[in-house]
Amino acid sequence: MATGALVFTWHGARQDREGLGLDVFSKVLAYLDGLVQSGRITDHSEYFSLSGEALGMLIIRGDLQQLASLQAEEEHIGMQLQAAHVSHDFKTQLFEGGSGSAVQESVKRYRGHLQHLGTLK
Repeated sequence: MATGALVFTWHGARQDREGLGLDVFSKVLAYLDGLVQSGRITDHSEYFSLSGEALGMLIIRGDLQQLASLQAEEEHIGMQLQAAHVSHDFKTQLFEGGSGSAVQESVKRYRGHLQHLGTLK
């Protein structure tokens, strides 16, 4: 089973949408708690920046295939649209890894593609 993380970053709330942003954030946390309880994701963590560009980051961890399928579900899409509406520079990325074996598998796959292209022997 490949593990991964969905990572969301944002650069602050849009002006005059700060309160709405807090409401959306609360809804997202409740949604994620439900996904943990149902076993669809492993866990989630939220961070607020003390330096750098992004103001906040939310990480959802779990099975890579499950995370990828979540991205196509209507409720998940709705949460992302709401978050993008209330925040600046909202971004989402799906990552593979989280453990030594998952990283090794990812590097092995990458190496295989490079070999197929003839750029690595």
